[in-house]
Amino acid sequence: MDDVVLRDHEENSSLSSESSTVTKRLKFTPKTDAERQAIAFRKGMGTPNVDMAYNVTTKDVDLGNVILQLSQFFKRPTVKKPCFIYYHGGDFVGNGPAVSRNFCRKLAELIGGTVINVDYRLAPEVNADDLLADCWQGLKFAHDNAKKLGIDLNHLYVAGDSAGGNIAIEMAYLDLQKDTHLVKGIVPIYPMVQNDLAPSYQNLSDLPKSQQKLINDMDSGNIQALGYLGGVYSEPHSMSETLISPINMATSELKQMPRTLIVTAEYDCLKSQDDEFANKLAVFHNDVQLIRYEGMMHGFLDKFGIVPQSEDVCRQMSAWTFENE
Repeated sequence: MDDVVLRDHEENSSLSSESSTVTKRLKFTPKTDAERQAIAFRKGMGTPNVDMAYNVTTKDVDLGNVILQLSQFFKRPTVKKPCFIYYHGGDFVGNGPAVSRNFCRKLAELIGGTVINVDYRLAPEVNADDLLADCWQGLKFAHDNAKKLGIDLNHLYVAGDSAGGNIAIEMAYLDLQKDTHLVKGIVPIYPMVQNDLAPSYQNLSDLPKSQQKLINDMDSGNIQALGYLGGVYSEPHSMSETLISPINMATSELKQMPRTLIVTAEYDCLKSQDDEFANKLAVFHNDVQLIRYEGMMHGFLDKFGIVPQSEDVCRQMSAWTFENE
């Protein structure tokens, strides 16, 4: 940690989403229709949200291919505290840590510890293997620097929303494959867990037309993404492999997954696959929880500080962190 570049962030400011800094460093020209679709889709992402945190400092730790946005509650007691590694959403092709920065800062305050928000390289600039290797660096950094950062390794968790929820699950899966036993719990928030099968649009006939359009526009992003992800993200893997679609995890692997809190939204086309994944885990674990936010749609966490349910996710995660103490 002594050799990395640190940069302070301004605090208590409203935030508009920015794309991934590490991805911008790559010189990339799209050559296929799938790559051009992904880049075009990226340009439409991002939403403003609000900083609600108190007594939290945020610094960037630049590791080259990865930038770790490190938020810490600075009135930390002498005892070691929990840590979340957080992975932003964006269908693996868009967004950056800015969209989840304010959420992560508040979470750091509530757990009284550390949240590491990972800026990883996106597809189509890199494939799944490289993207997941970037994300693993965030987890490994927290483990290797636990003493300096005051992290309790018995409370080292991974979390993320949408594609980031998929990544959080994959970090726990890779932890099993590597036999490293770093991950003590996962919090996937409306995760993409079944990427080998496109979800269907929801029956929204009981809602006003304006709300139907809002929800369908959000769902269309996830549905359309599965049309090009096979050509820009998964290769050389198939979309059905566990490394891409964790819902296809083997029974022996499901049995070894850590404690899990899954967050879903009522009006989300991914809701049924998330329910199925939660049920598969619950067959083998007592410590699997699912929270559904009624009236919410996919991506509501991006409106942190604007939509109160997004703040409640922070509180629920904090309570879950200390639940067994």
